Amino acid sequence: MTPYNLNTDGSFLENPGKDGIGGAIRNEGGGWILGFAKHYLTAINNQIELLALIEGLKLAKDNNLFPLEINTNSRSRIRRQGGPRLIHFYKVQNGMTDAIEKLSALTVNLKEVPIFEVPPMCAPDTV
Repeated sequence: MTPYNLNTDGSFLENPGKDGIGGAIRNEGGGWILGFAKHYLTAINNQIELLALIEGLKLAKDNNLFPLEINTNSRSRIRRQGGPRLIHFYKVQNGMTDAIEKLSALTVNLKEVPIFEVPPMCAPDTV
């Protein structure tokens, strides 16, 4: 099993100003390590999913959380030779990051990427 799992998700609500991303890094047992959320004023569906992945990878890099497996509900397959393993999860399987990205989409004042050292209140039952 991979020591760290990155779960990412993007929220594209087709309503300008209501887009957001979220994600979390967990240990191999599913325990919370770090999470993030960010609001975007405007984006498109594929773009918002990629932005979530980029922020998650930055968080992993900045905290030296490797090796890493990526779990996302995005249908976009992003593979880089020698890079992390990318697994497609349906939204129903990725409830924790779905809750976090909805938080960021609906919270307009998230200009920076907050890092969560514990799960946010919207996600405790899904960890």
